[in-house]
Amino acid sequence: MAHYPYLILGGGMAADAAVCGIRELDAVRPIGLIGEETDPPYARPPLSKGLWKGDPLESVWRNTAEHGVDLLLGRRGARGRGERGGEEAKSDETEATGGCAGFDHDVGARRTVCATGRSMKLHAISG
Repeated sequence: MAHYPYLILGGGMAADAAVCGIRELDAVRPIGLIGEETDPPYARPPLSKGLWKGDPLESVWRNTAEHGVDLLLGRRGARGRGERGGEEAKSDETEATGGCAGFDHDVGARRTVCATGRSMKLHAISG
């Protein structure tokens, strides 16, 4: 089982900001980042607007891995007890700040940051 001093749940801009904040205080200890998307964190506004205007694809990437982060992408996680199968998270602290029990992995952490976004909500349009 992997164990991190810091574990970030989420793979977007908020997760990247959490990585930067942790690195301001602790430049050396390992950070794990679990993201459901298979791509590393990227800047969404440039993705949806800048690329239309001809900005290069490289302009959207947040370069999170350059901060010494283990990117665990294409995975879902849950704080405390696992969302499926009742897996128990492994943590050095209480379950409230505990690690992540995932569907295809088991990861523990000393500190967990929940930096997840929202899922798309689809609306039916008649017409």
